[in-house]
Amino acid sequence: MELKSRSFQYGKYRLAYLLHGVTGNDVMATVMVSATVMVSVAVSILGITKLVFIEHGLKVNNAYYRDVLLGQHFLPAIHSIAGDFFTFQQDNAPALRAGDTVKFLSRNTPDFMSPLL
Repeated sequence: MELKSRSFQYGKYRLAYLLHGVTGNDVMATVMVSATVMVSVAVSILGITKLVFIEHGLKVNNAYYRDVLLGQHFLPAIHSIAGDFFTFQQDNAPALRAGDTVKFLSRNTPDFMSPLL
């Protein structure tokens, strides 16, 4: 798939995303904003979660990723979009492959592709 970029307005932010590719029901995308704003989003062919803006200067460690991003935002939204019919996949960043995060995802998703494979 060729790389495609699109932009859109989200509140006071003008955001752009780069679509990397589509495999089955999975869509990989990167949201790009200014250096002072970090945004996280879960994307699939079935839908997209709301954007989660991460406070400037906050370090996303494994506890924040697991408890806040996954537990409070993404997994509830993904379950509402896909029910129990999804495979959760993420990249290999340290916060994402931490043992507690992998255990959390193994318990809280119907199918999980571990970055530890």
